[in-house]
Amino acid sequence: MNKTDKINEAYTNTLDVLKEYTDCTPIFIAISGSTSYGTDLPESDIDIKGIYIQDLDSILRMEYIEQIGGDSEKSKDDRKKDLVLYEFSRFVELLSNNNPNIIELLNISEDCVLYEHD
Repeated sequence: MNKTDKINEAYTNTLDVLKEYTDCTPIFIAISGSTSYGTDLPESDIDIKGIYIQDLDSILRMEYIEQIGGDSEKSKDDRKKDLVLYEFSRFVELLSNNNPNIIELLNISEDCVLYEHD
C-alpha cells in the first residue's frame, strides 16, 4: 500500500470511529508523527490527531468524553490504535501544560491537515 492509500485509509478509519460518537463534532484533524515530520518509512503507520467539540447536552448528562482513541481506549479496536482526538476543553488544558503532543498540533504543516471545520 502506498503512502497516499495509507493516509486515506487512516482518515476513513477516523471518520468511521467518529460515527460512533454522534455527540462529538470534529473541528480539526491532521496527520502527526513521523509522517508529518517527513521521517516516515514505508512500513510506518499513519498517526492521526485532532480536536472535537462535544455537545453541551452530553456534557450536562455527565457523559463527557475528554479523548477518543489513544491510551484512553482500552478497546482492541485497531482503528483507534493510531488515533487521538481531544475534546476542546481537554485540548486547552493540555496546551496550558505545554503538552508536546498538543504543541505538535499547533505547528502542523498545511499539507498534513485533513479536516478543518469552517
